Amino acid sequence: MNPPAPLLLALDTSTSTASVALFDGQRVLSETTWQAGREHSIRLLVEVDAALERIGRTPSELTGLVVARGPGSFTGVRVALSVAKGMAAGLGIRVWGVSTLDVLATRPAKSSCRSERWSRRAGADTQRRCMSMANRPRTPAWQQSMT
Repeated sequence: MNPPAPLLLALDTSTSTASVALFDGQRVLSETTWQAGREHSIRLLVEVDAALERIGRTPSELTGLVVARGPGSFTGVRVALSVAKGMAAGLGIRVWGVSTLDVLATRPAKSSCRSERWSRRAGADTQRRCMSMANRPRTPAWQQSMT
């Protein structure tokens, strides 16, 4: 029998732009990003509830939490970490911290490489190198620790 598919909640309040996403191990099911400024805590749990509602799931169905741990605003990082630790304790699930820089480095090459304006300025060698990096398989830290 196969184990149930993961349902991960990702939180990022490390910068003035905050994000909440739900991921099933294959694709992003829901994602919300907003300009939080210095008020991350006001909207974070509201957005978590809205994201779960959008996909018809409940907090009890979460299998793990992923939190951006900076670098970034010290207070902002603490907001997401506190929410994640509280949810993890209440739901009995794991929390993984990921570097904000690793998150930024994971996927942008693919979209940047395909940007029409960028492609016109870049040489063929740069475009090939960028596309090979974008297509290289990467295993996120949270996924490595689940195996």
